[in-house]
Amino acid sequence: MATADKIGKYRGFVVDIDAPGFPNIALDYYEPVTLSISADWRETSIRLRSEPHHTYVSTRARVMTINAKIPASVEQNDGGTIDEVTNKIRFLDSLNYPDYGMGEDFIRPPHRVRLWLAGIISEQGYIKDLNVTYEGISSKEGNPLLATVQFSFVVVHDSPLSYSNFASDTILGNVGT
Repeated sequence: MATADKIGKYRGFVVDIDAPGFPNIALDYYEPVTLSISADWRETSIRLRSEPHHTYVSTRARVMTINAKIPASVEQNDGGTIDEVTNKIRFLDSLNYPDYGMGEDFIRPPHRVRLWLAGIISEQGYIKDLNVTYEGISSKEGNPLLATVQFSFVVVHDSPLSYSNFASDTILGNVGT
């Protein structure tokens, strides 16, 4: 387990894929980023056999848990406003809900977003859960200057994943053969 002085802080972004032009949320996220993956296998008993036969059923959604801070940039003279943190949290919160559209009779699923983390993780999916703690309340305006967030991000792939998506010759030890 990492100690507080060894925990890394990195830059990340949440971008709404389904609504281009909406604001991108910049965040400072912290290790660890947790990825949960679980496969369902069905056991079938076979007569005269000591072990059951295992049949692949499905893999549950890949869920990442992210811990991040969203700071106000008003002190940095970059055009940020005092209600910037509140607006970013409202935007992240809106991504938890379905889109009822403008006067349409059907419900669309939550907006897909692209999650970029330190240039090493770039996944598309949707935000499932959001927990917010407001910190550093401005005494003058009463707005938060910092928010600590934890959210679950469900990864959605364009096509089904398979063994070959992950197993390369390098990983399998077949380099040069």
